[in-house]
Amino acid sequence: MYDAVAVDLGASSIRFAHGKLLDGAIQFDIIKQIPNTPNGRCWDLELLAGFCREGAEFASRKGASLGIDSWGVDIGFLDSNGLPHSEPVMYRDTSHVVAAQDLADKHQDFFHETGVAFQPFNTVFQLMARAREDSSYKNLSWLPLPDFLGYLMTGVKNAELTECSTTQLMTKFGSWSQDVFDAIGWPVPEVELRAPGHVLGHFDRVPVVSVASHDTASAIVGSGSIEPGDIYLVLGTWALLGVLLPGADVSVKAWEGGWTNERAHDGRIRFLKNIPGLYIANRLHEELRIRESVGSWIESAEFSEDMVVDPLHQELYAPRSMSKAVASLLPRDPANWKEWAGCAVGSLIYGIGAGVCEIIDLGHIVSKIKVMGGGSRSARICQMIADRTGVPVETGPVEATVLGNLALQFVASGALDISQVPGVLAASHRPATFIPRAGQ
Repeated sequence: MYDAVAVDLGASSIRFAHGKLLDGAIQFDIIKQIPNTPNGRCWDLELLAGFCREGAEFASRKGASLGIDSWGVDIGFLDSNGLPHSEPVMYRDTSHVVAAQDLADKHQDFFHETGVAFQPFNTVFQLMARAREDSSYKNLSWLPLPDFLGYLMTGVKNAELTECSTTQLMTKFGSWSQDVFDAIGWPVPEVELRAPGHVLGHFDRVPVVSVASHDTASAIVGSGSIEPGDIYLVLGTWALLGVLLPGADVSVKAWEGGWTNERAHDGRIRFLKNIPGLYIANRLHEELRIRESVGSWIESAEFSEDMVVDPLHQELYAPRSMSKAVASLLPRDPANWKEWAGCAVGSLIYGIGAGVCEIIDLGHIVSKIKVMGGGSRSARICQMIADRTGVPVETGPVEATVLGNLALQFVASGALDISQVPGVLAASHRPATFIPRAGQ
């Protein structure tokens, strides 16, 4: 039996899980989960770092290793003494939007060089924003957030490939892009890009493993197996919809459709689109002060075809009031909470359906959609996706990210060969299938 602790950091909540490799399957329990509460425009570094240390202390008691994954694009800066310079600025900060506007003529060039779609929160624009605020930032070193937290625990600098592939600072071939760094007047990092699956260092006596540290990349590992013809959908705060490709697609169609090329743990390309997932629903649930859980509220939804919005509309990016922003795009205000739920879920399904149509239009054969993450708990959402797209839906693990994080720790420990991972994960999860219904 082997033990590992997965620290999974999300923009809404952070948690760690204790997993065991037992009888050819991974069993795990979520040990602790708390809200991720920002500190103004920044992430609370002491909260995040302290939570990682708490996970490591738990791992020490269990004789386990530790791996950290998080969302993409955000970074932490180190001063000349190797100490944190400041708290990481949140990706939705408006300073990044301003910086992105300053480089509007470079967006398509950056896409062709890196394969990463334009998003105003991409790390390239974060670097520009920091330098605009204080030019001395260019003299600091920086690391992607999971590696930044790993460094604070081990003293070892690392630039893990799946996380760095979200930055728009890496070529589509897997190296730092000199051209992009030159365009923003920033030095190329000295730290080497490395694939996941190795021991980074130690916190006390706990091995800290470099896993697929972008949470979607860990979810791809945790899905078990994604075959040709499979669309994957990691449905949480964001809905990450895409296919796995052997190489990057930087075609004009991909650029115009807002598709991005990020790295999977095994070197393949996660060709995907970022669609606001449950973000809009969660914001509405909070603003409307709905007492029942988000899941129960969604299940009560009343739908109307004319009461949906495009979830990618710029007005919904980071509004002060989500309810006002949504209402401004509707023909009338929702009459009650059930109609609000119908609008939130219907808009999500609209965005997913449009994305599936684009994947087919790009020339990909589609046989099924594999839905993972918290949204896969909802039978109603899964059935609606099947009905909207006309494609069967199979549920992957709800906790695919945690499973993927744990699996790569077991690979790093020598308990598993990477070729054994799909079989072990298949034994760790029982999927459900939703068939499209005629006339829906």
